[in-house]
Amino acid sequence: IKKGNNPYEAWTDLSKMVDWKVEMQAGKEDVVGAKAKVEKQNGKNGIPWIGGTRAGGDNGQKQINITKDVVSAGWDMNGGGRLREVFKTPGEASDWAVAVLGDVNISTYDNHVDQSQPGTGLLPRIEGTMLTVSKNLQDLVSGVNKPTLPNLREASSNDLLLTQPVIKALQDLSPTEQAIVTGKLASEVAMSRNLEKAIFVRRMLLSGRFEPNVVKTAALNHVDNAVKELDRTIDDVLFEKRVHQELVSNTALMLLESAKQHQNRGKVQQREAGYDLKPMEDGAVK
Repeated sequence: IKKGNNPYEAWTDLSKMVDWKVEMQAGKEDVVGAKAKVEKQNGKNGIPWIGGTRAGGDNGQKQINITKDVVSAGWDMNGGGRLREVFKTPGEASDWAVAVLGDVNISTYDNHVDQSQPGTGLLPRIEGTMLTVSKNLQDLVSGVNKPTLPNLREASSNDLLLTQPVIKALQDLSPTEQAIVTGKLASEVAMSRNLEKAIFVRRMLLSGRFEPNVVKTAALNHVDNAVKELDRTIDDVLFEKRVHQELVSNTALMLLESAKQHQNRGKVQQREAGYDLKPMEDGAVK
């Protein structure tokens, strides 16, 4: 941009190339006439995009949204299984990816507005999920909701499934211990859910980049950078988790364990009625 160049010029050039092929195949114009026609259109006809539909042009075509479109294509290409449980629709998957990674909206013709949308990373998504999970978990512990399988799943992740015994164990804790452990569980569930989503989005990006129309465009650089950014974001979350565990969790748990041991030492062991504190053994007081 500082050099006066258009960073999205490759998209306009690709549109012109497609127009050239169309004109040459039609054979209705000579080279001079075809060149003039292509230059006049100047990318307004867009390019064949995912699924073969034209996009990016000025004739009622939708803009090219690289992250959103490639993730949606990757969702279609990855089939069913767990992916369809985590993201029920391609729109749900692409919206999550754009919120985390951001996106670039591209048109192939001049005199248009190319927009970029910044991503917010994984941490805001984890914090939002944690609020929801914490509420669901508290409702189970307080008895507002029964520990049925659907309700337990609302407070769980695929890697951290809470069960009825876990809820019972939480209910038996003191209020202070209950608050600490519940908060820790909610944090771990929220992190687990969003890391699983991030891994699936990574897989969809890598699959979508091989869509026949995507591989012919400059979208590959954007997708590769998105994957690198996602890897970095995942590493940042795992690093923060390790720091949090080392600096906070262990101290609180040690204090609770110390207090519990102190309480146990202060308890007097009860003897059953008639118990002789000085029993006779072999004719002598033991």
